Amino acid sequence: MTNDRSAILAERPPYLMAAFVALGTLVLYIVTLAPTTQFWDTSEFITAAYDLGIPHPPGNPLFSLMAHVWAMIPFYASYAARINLFVALASAAAAGFFFLVSERWLRAFVPTRGPRRIAALAGSVCGATAFTCPRSLRTSLQYSRTAFEMTSPTCAYWRAKRPL
Repeated sequence: MTNDRSAILAERPPYLMAAFVALGTLVLYIVTLAPTTQFWDTSEFITAAYDLGIPHPPGNPLFSLMAHVWAMIPFYASYAARINLFVALASAAAAGFFFLVSERWLRAFVPTRGPRRIAALAGSVCGATAFTCPRSLRTSLQYSRTAFEMTSPTCAYWRAKRPL
């Protein structure tokens, strides 16, 4: 039993499947991307990114700085659309990382590879398409980037514990 468990935990992470999850999520988010600002905090965050300010407390200076640098790349005419695309990319990457985290966490409970990956895929898709995530994504709120910041270190930690 110990050897079977060790083999499951040592299994290579499904990076290709995670990339497809992220790519599919990105396509969905780009199709529904807001071309300009939206209601609530969106205009405030876009303005804060434009003039490197800090939005309302507690603020998020890292988002403002990262969005400002991203928006300097002139591939969309609208500054707001560039910020919204930045949030879409961060959200899509977060969905891919969430898939990797879920799949790794499920290894302790679901030893069979297929059902485990389907469950991780279902969780990632549900998380990426839940009501609040796309709504927050279409507007340039920092929640998506925060999700990326929470899932990527977890993947990096597990990756560092087990070499290729």
